[in-house]
Amino acid sequence: MEQPSTNQTYSPSLVSADQKAKLHEVADLMLEIYETFAEMRYLDPEGIIRGPHDITNMKDTYSKHGLDPAIIYLYSILPYVDETEADAKDFFHGSCFADFRVPDEVERGRDPFYASPQGDFDSENGEYMRPWMTPLSALGNHGTVLLYDARQHRVWAIDQEGWGSTDPGVLSKQQLQGTGHEVEEQLSDWGDDSSTGGYNESENSQTSSDSWSGSEDLTDELDQLRQDQQEQVDFDEGFEVIDDQEQREAEHETRSINTNSFAHIKSRPAGDVLCDINRWYRELKELPGQGEYSNGPWREAKILKSAYIQNGWPDNFDGDAFDINVARAYAAKTAKYGAEEPLRQVQCIEGWQEHNDYTTAKLHQQISDAKTTDETWIARFELWKSDQNIARLAKDLEERKANADKLCPDGQCQRDQDLPLWELEKLRVEKQWSNEALTLNRQSQPETDTKRQKALAAQRRHKQKKASVYAKAYTAALADAERLCPGQTFESATGIKSLGRRPISEDIRMKEVSMKKANDEILRLNEWAAQLPEDAIMARKAVDVEIEQNRKSIERTERELVRSRQWYATHGDTD
Repeated sequence: MEQPSTNQTYSPSLVSADQKAKLHEVADLMLEIYETFAEMRYLDPEGIIRGPHDITNMKDTYSKHGLDPAIIYLYSILPYVDETEADAKDFFHGSCFADFRVPDEVERGRDPFYASPQGDFDSENGEYMRPWMTPLSALGNHGTVLLYDARQHRVWAIDQEGWGSTDPGVLSKQQLQGTGHEVEEQLSDWGDDSSTGGYNESENSQTSSDSWSGSEDLTDELDQLRQDQQEQVDFDEGFEVIDDQEQREAEHETRSINTNSFAHIKSRPAGDVLCDINRWYRELKELPGQGEYSNGPWREAKILKSAYIQNGWPDNFDGDAFDINVARAYAAKTAKYGAEEPLRQVQCIEGWQEHNDYTTAKLHQQISDAKTTDETWIARFELWKSDQNIARLAKDLEERKANADKLCPDGQCQRDQDLPLWELEKLRVEKQWSNEALTLNRQSQPETDTKRQKALAAQRRHKQKKASVYAKAYTAALADAERLCPGQTFESATGIKSLGRRPISEDIRMKEVSMKKANDEILRLNEWAAQLPEDAIMARKAVDVEIEQNRKSIERTERELVRSRQWYATHGDTD
């Protein structure tokens, strides 16, 4: 949001020594948080860009937005995160990393909540970011933004949608419920979504099965694994308890006419907030990732927390073992989710069928209420399509139930004794795919653009690490599977050939079936349309639209079939 320029002759000398000390405190504490992320294996440390920075080419941008010299000085010393190098984007409570050496991000920082203010600071929907204020993070998907006031040396953590604080340091015990800071139940080490890697290896051997006795009975061993529990973290310690009603009344009394103002929202001294954020991560009251841009295990709080504790966080942390445990736990969880797909397919169709009676009754009523021939036949056409769909769903449900009964008898999609094989198979697939991704990256054409070259190099580094982690995780899981499931393979135990890609031959077959169904549908549409009277013009057009959609579907599938058959002729079935 452009404001009158107040700093065309900016110089660090305009900032007092006392204020510089406060600004350096903010920058240093932000760096500590980023370094904690690197220790936690969330950020690649090469993605942390430490200050000070040369901001000469940014002075016009800062001047354009009327920034206070203190904020400009802060921008010159803050650490930043190169998201490509770091392989991460999500920050605190759904916010994202921000880089105020980028003009667009400076401009966004003048309206960090996308409020589109109009008018001055006293207007109803007016400006709300004073020149001496700045965000310390960017907005994710309707999450939190950290805001800093250089004059007060205070920080807010404000949720865009709730327009209140998400800082646990100012929330009451009631408000902390659901934030991840309340006491949570202990985590099981095996057999549920919170597992940290199959078999809870001993502290001295996190990535191999050497510590297990092959003479132990498998059932007893798995029972013991379920009983093992991780150390609990006290999530209430250190948080101020504030009465909800008192807080609401206090905020109401100080609320501005400007709906964008956040002056009434609780804030705390900047050093306290940033120190606490770092402490919460180190105490696992907060976990890295967890946002819109996080993928895979970085959205799985239970897996991460259990793996951190299991691998000695924070004082005796084994980061390599952590990576392997997380890969194994996430593979076990995704394998479980995939195993339950037959049940979800049944539930999905049953959910659709719940609307059948309502839809049929509504269409019959439309026929009764029709005033013209066209209205009558359009309603009849919709009823006919609905009846066709109901019949298809009934047939599909019968097939899906048969498949679910076969793969998930009595609703159990995985037998306990087969769990090591499920994990191993999923890791085999992930290992293969990560190697394929690394190969494709290495085969990329050389880039002449320096920035693009750097990005490709960073991507290659991340893919190499991922491939290495999956290779080690697979080796550890293989040792466990051979010991716990001797003489068995995933296919022999489950009847499922692979958890990898659908074979290209099966893909070709399904495309051919899809084309036949579309052709059959065109025949049925033409047969139904034969009964239409001449004055049912709109009904005829509706039928023609359906026929055309099916024809386009056939043409599209034919093009896909050509590519699939060419691939199959060259490569055969791929996993």
